[in-house]
Amino acid sequence: MGLALQDQGKLEEAIAAFEKAISIKPGYYEAYNNIGNALRDMEQYERSINAFRTAVLLEPDFAEAYNNMGNAFLDIGAHEKAIGAYNQSILLKPNFAEAYNNLGNALKNIDHHEEALKAYNHALKLKPDYAEVYNNIGDVLADQGKVDEAVTAFQKAILLKHDYTKAHRNLSRLKKYRVDDPQIQQMEHLYSGSQLGPEELSNLCFALGKASEDIGKLDLAFRYFKEGNSMRRKIFPYDIYHDETLFLKIKQTSTTINFNALLANQQASTPCPIFVLGMPRSGTTLIEQILSCHSKICAGGELDYIENYGLSIAEGIEEPNKITIKKFRNKYLEKLKFISQNKNYVIDKTPQNFRFIGLIISAFPEARIIHVKRSPAAVCWSNYKRYFEAKNLGYCFDLEDIVRYYQLYRDLMNFWDRIFPNYIYHLNYEKLTLNQFAETTKLMQYLNVGWEDDCLFAHKNTRSIKTASQQQVREKIYKGSSTEWKKFKPFLNGVFNDLEM
Repeated sequence: MGLALQDQGKLEEAIAAFEKAISIKPGYYEAYNNIGNALRDMEQYERSINAFRTAVLLEPDFAEAYNNMGNAFLDIGAHEKAIGAYNQSILLKPNFAEAYNNLGNALKNIDHHEEALKAYNHALKLKPDYAEVYNNIGDVLADQGKVDEAVTAFQKAILLKHDYTKAHRNLSRLKKYRVDDPQIQQMEHLYSGSQLGPEELSNLCFALGKASEDIGKLDLAFRYFKEGNSMRRKIFPYDIYHDETLFLKIKQTSTTINFNALLANQQASTPCPIFVLGMPRSGTTLIEQILSCHSKICAGGELDYIENYGLSIAEGIEEPNKITIKKFRNKYLEKLKFISQNKNYVIDKTPQNFRFIGLIISAFPEARIIHVKRSPAAVCWSNYKRYFEAKNLGYCFDLEDIVRYYQLYRDLMNFWDRIFPNYIYHLNYEKLTLNQFAETTKLMQYLNVGWEDDCLFAHKNTRSIKTASQQQVREKIYKGSSTEWKKFKPFLNGVFNDLEM
């Protein structure tokens, strides 16, 4: 009964049924495992993990519960614990293909790409028709810039599972479509003939939007992008009021945070953080790619440490004082050192960190802050047409919300500039694309790291890239990208008119 209720999405009723079964049969470890899965579906991850722990306490050889526990750890970003749980699951059940796939996912998330590929390949030995594994292999290869190999992996996933919409979307990122491309017909058939859920339909719409744009059917592309975003909003409901409230709280708390700022002459860190921030799709990945060509600078990618450790301080839930700010600083630097590869500087390229500039300056007076600015309309349109894996970018699902969020961002950046004049380095993306040498020279002078010619050849950087810009930044800098939105202008109903062009 509990499993049937869970399949129907009646999770609280399912948990009640499982608990009833446990009351009748104490020590019913399968029921604890089922409770863990239901709680995970409800995003109650800590309770979920505790249920799985009870299951394996009652039955130490319960491989499936260890695998499920690993999934819950992965959900909260506890990658090392997830890896430990998956390994225990495999130890108990060596032919557990799903656990090998999940192990690969955890290893991929911490950039252990070769180990991830080994885990995926082991899963395929156990289950050769495992479409999800081929999709995951494609993700790793795409992150590494191995486009042809990634395309082959995604195509194999689709061959095994023709309605695998996530693989269709992943493949669409890596190719330029022609009118006669058979994948377009395959996707159109899926779109018109299948009963797809919101997530599957969203994947398919973004893929069809990309294909339609490539072949010049812009009205159709816009329709697909609009429907894809509508489906995303169903999955992740969003109200911009919450961001408006957050931004206001950040402003109100900033005076107290600044009053408790750590003194620059008493603070030094190795590695030193470089924050590259701004709106998503403003060019932050390109800047990280340029900077990480320098021998002293490590690319950290999009780190969630500032928000995880500092949000409660920034919005005033946790009292901003020297003790809490120092504790926040130490936690962050401990994480940064772990990924620094023994280099002097580490880039934290999390665009949304623009919200926390006041806290960053107060906790890391030695840090460098690079704010990347790009044409407002180009940024807003790029946010709309791009499928983001992140769940916290709900403003992207609606054009009016995007414009309102952009205005919140711009207002907050002006606020930081008033409080911290001449502290933030503002880099204009369009100027960089027009005069790469001059703008890169000024950037290196700001960082005071010394000039290295390799920074002019960012497209040759072989590091792994996980962001939505992974393919663009592997090509030579393109000068016209900020005007591409204009071809969709007839369909926008003037929504960008309030933006400063």
